[in-house]
Amino acid sequence: MTKPKLVVDNPAAPDHRRSKTLRVTRDDLDWAAGEGVITPKQSQDLWNALTARHANRPQFDLAHLFWYAGAVVVLIAMGWFVTQVADLFGWGGVLVTTLLYGGVFLFAGARLWFKENLTVPGGLLVTLSVTMAPVATHALALAIGYPDSVLDSAGYQLVLESVTIVGALAALRFFKFPFLTAPIFLSLWLMSVTVVEVLFKGSVFSLWNTHLWVTLAFGAFMMVVAFILDGRTRGDYSFWGYLFGATAFWFSLTLMDSGSEFGKLVYCGINVVLMLVSVLLARRIFLIYGALGVLGYIFHLAYTLFADSLLFPFMLTIVGVGIIVAGIQYHKHRARIDGFVLNLVPEGLRKHLPSRGE
Repeated sequence: MTKPKLVVDNPAAPDHRRSKTLRVTRDDLDWAAGEGVITPKQSQDLWNALTARHANRPQFDLAHLFWYAGAVVVLIAMGWFVTQVADLFGWGGVLVTTLLYGGVFLFAGARLWFKENLTVPGGLLVTLSVTMAPVATHALALAIGYPDSVLDSAGYQLVLESVTIVGALAALRFFKFPFLTAPIFLSLWLMSVTVVEVLFKGSVFSLWNTHLWVTLAFGAFMMVVAFILDGRTRGDYSFWGYLFGATAFWFSLTLMDSGSEFGKLVYCGINVVLMLVSVLLARRIFLIYGALGVLGYIFHLAYTLFADSLLFPFMLTIVGVGIIVAGIQYHKHRARIDGFVLNLVPEGLRKHLPSRGE
């Protein structure tokens, strides 16, 4: 059985970096008691107090894995089942089925949430209920007999995405479950594609560059919204905003034609900024994408300078070893490096950075 851990402020971190954390186990407290730093009774009392304080904080264990995996299986089963119902009973049957399933999911989720205090499985069932909203809307349109010209239009897709967002926002009004922001941010991402088709009239391929620029802007917008929410709510409502926002932003940026070598250098610089942002916000998603972008640029330079040369694999080896060394140095001096980066931020802006554990 895994021993529980608690997260406390790290006294070795810079004073202004309150989000630095240190994981403390029961063995650490027993060690402190054995060294005479605190008494055995103080060790027990401190552990009990900290355990009670952190009892309701987010965690992810085997039970959570089962809950989330079960939700994914239900989504897959619903997709399969809706197709079968449409073949047998038409879209009117699909409408009735989705409304029935949505109601059952909502009722069961509310019961688990309010009666059993099981917020994670309850919240997941409520989220499944929200995903029924666009399916029911589409089934209603087909049952009424909307022409294909309407159903295939970008405007209609925008309606389905809006229905999903409204449904999730309504659910958030009663269920403070951060995962409900996932369908919101995902729908916003899809909107970035739909809006281009509505405004500019054309296929995805003919409007490829426009799609990339609009998706880039939507990604930046989602990251700004996530930043506003970060650390200012009881739950982590910003995670999915950062995830979908950074993904939309980075892939759009990467798929753009950089053109000249200067353009590729600018691309590398933006990825370096993303890595610095990961330090400021304590969000690894920015570090992952930033590192991928910088590595891509380094490989581009190595290949350009040593194309068709036996030196190319040796250069890649040097780059790889250099990356490992850089990781070792960062691990050794992380607090100092993070503090240096934070000191580059003006004091007026620094106080608005979210203070949270990693």
